[in-house]
Parts: sequence; C-alpha cells; structure tokens
Amino acid sequence: MRRYILFLSFLSVCFYANAQQVYYKSVKGAVVSNTQEVNGVYVINTTSGQATITNANGYFVMPAKEKDTLLFSAVQFKKKQLIVTKAILAKK
Repeated sequence: MRRYILFLSFLSVCFYANAQQVYYKSVKGAVVSNTQEVNGVYVINTTSGQATITNANGYFVMPAKEKDTLLFSAVQFKKKQLIVTKAILAKK
C-alpha cells in the first residue's frame, strides 16, 4: 500500500510539472515608418524580460507566448504596446 501511494504521488508530480511547461514561439515582425529611421527600435517582452533591437530595415525576432506584452520603444517614436494573441502566433 505504501508503494502504491508513493507511486501515485510521483505520478501526480510528473503530470503537474509537465503542465507547467511554457512554449515560446518566435514572433517575427517589422517596424515601419514613412518619415523616421526604424533602425535601433527596442522591442521588449515585458512579460519574460527579454529584449532585442530592430535591424537596419526595421525587422526583429522575439520569443513570445500568448498573452505576452511587447513594448516598442525609441527616441523618435511614441511607445507602443502589443499583446500577443493566437492570431499573431499563427502568422509566419
């Protein structure tokens, strides 16, 4: 009986640990502007604390999951927040 309880405890811990895994996907995008340079715009995932900078053409790649908040920040632009949705993750 004791082994049975120990086995069930171990099994439930494994299921709980597996359910807690978070899967990040790479969100690819671009910052565009007709009047300003888009080089060096900060893209910050405020949920995970990760950040990147856009390249010379304004492109970026950021790991994110659903309901993460991306913050776009640069001196020449107003700050912009974007909440990652299923639709954004589904686009390539």
